[in-house]
Amino acid sequence: MVKPAENVIERLFYRGKIEKHAIAVELLARICYNDLIIVPVQLFARTIVIKQPVGTCYRFLNCDIVHWKVILPAMPLSSTVAFIATILLAQAAFAGPPFLTDDPDPVPYQHWEFYTFISRDRQGGFSATSGPAIEVNNGVAPNTQLHLVISEARVSSTSGPSETGLGDTETGVKYRLLKEAKSRPEIGIFPMAELSTGNANKGLGNGKTWYRMPVWLEKNWGSWTTYGGGGYVFNPEPGQRDYTFAGDLLQKTISPALSVGGEIFLQGATADNGIGGAAMPGSAPTALWNVGGQYNVTPDFSLLFSAGRSFYGDGNRVLYIGLYRTWGPGSP
Repeated sequence: MVKPAENVIERLFYRGKIEKHAIAVELLARICYNDLIIVPVQLFARTIVIKQPVGTCYRFLNCDIVHWKVILPAMPLSSTVAFIATILLAQAAFAGPPFLTDDPDPVPYQHWEFYTFISRDRQGGFSATSGPAIEVNNGVAPNTQLHLVISEARVSSTSGPSETGLGDTETGVKYRLLKEAKSRPEIGIFPMAELSTGNANKGLGNGKTWYRMPVWLEKNWGSWTTYGGGGYVFNPEPGQRDYTFAGDLLQKTISPALSVGGEIFLQGATADNGIGGAAMPGSAPTALWNVGGQYNVTPDFSLLFSAGRSFYGDGNRVLYIGLYRTWGPGSP
């Protein structure tokens, strides 16, 4: 009779000729007296194939029953970089340039906005960059704005290779539900879809199209403006999570040429835990502060900038710098 086996979590390392690609792998195995059964294994949420046990024996820790050596297919460090970069690119979405928090105010009817920018999210030795990128917004109807972002994505690690290519494409529609009044804020919605145009195997995209559904509010008094809100993300990609997010920003107009502001932005865990509940990038909630501003070179051309870092979570450091141009009927 085969005795039921206990679950054992192992840490194995690549051996021999691929030693230079050594990556810690968490292996969940079910071990019996007469057999070794290997269940599907995930490396940073990417399923890999395990070959049949062969060759020299490898002793499993805390197990005196079976001795095997498990040979894994070669998997370079770029696989690790790819998964972490996928999470960073998803987190580094600057909704209301140059900030993560957005406002409910759509582009005026028949007007256009054009941004060219670079944004970056760095976490430990990993970095995800969007840019050069372009954002185009158009007021297609009163209170309604169409939105498009196309970017080059770059992912890199201080200890591994980098990848560059087309990133995911962001589309959306911003709609103002209520205009601001003395006794109430302006209220709007901004549903967005992140189309999976980036190569997920290289960490340049999510892998599947995912969606954001936020509600934003704004109130002005004198030279001060505050806006904020929150919403929900639906992400069907395996290894990723649905999550909530929220932000609040306070901004001061210093002069006709300069405004500055600061925000607090919160979001839930964006990725699943590793095997055995191990912490993974994005598997914990994140809270960050961010400061930035807008310098108007002319009434219709501006420089945008912001920088910040998380004070809770995975230690993200974010940066945004961009140029902004607007035009339409009645523009200066």
